[in-house]
Amino acid sequence: MTPVDIFNDLMEIEPIEIIFPVDPVNDESSSDQKFIQYYQLLQRYSRLKRRQYTLFYAYKLGQLLENQILSRAQKTLFRSRMTTHFYQGCIRTYHIFLNIGVEQIFRTKLVTFMMLKKLKSQEFRLLCGAEFS
Repeated sequence: MTPVDIFNDLMEIEPIEIIFPVDPVNDESSSDQKFIQYYQLLQRYSRLKRRQYTLFYAYKLGQLLENQILSRAQKTLFRSRMTTHFYQGCIRTYHIFLNIGVEQIFRTKLVTFMMLKKLKSQEFRLLCGAEFS
C-alpha cells in the first residue's frame, strides 16, 4: 500500500456514527498503571489481529507517552519497557490521528499498525504534513 493509498484510507467518511470501544483504563490511575494496561491491550489486540482496536490502543499509548508523561526520566523508563516496534508504531499512530481525530481509526478499511510502523520517515512526515495542514 502506498502512502497515497494510506492517506485516502485515513480520509474515509463512513461510517458517519462511530461506536467507540469502552476504555477500560481509569482516568484516575497512575501513569504507570495506565502504561501497563494500554501496553497489555495493544499486545493482546495485535496478537488477535484486531486491526482497529490495535490502532486505537496504539493511539492511546502514544497519547500517554507524548502528552501525559511529563518527566523525561519516566518517559525513558516506559520506552525501555516496550519493544522498539511497539514504541515507534504508537508514536506514529498518535501523530497521524492527532488532528484528524481518533474516531477516524474506526472509519479506516485497510490501514494497519504495521503499515504505519513501516512507513519510511519521509513518507511519515509527508503523511503528517498533509493531514495537519
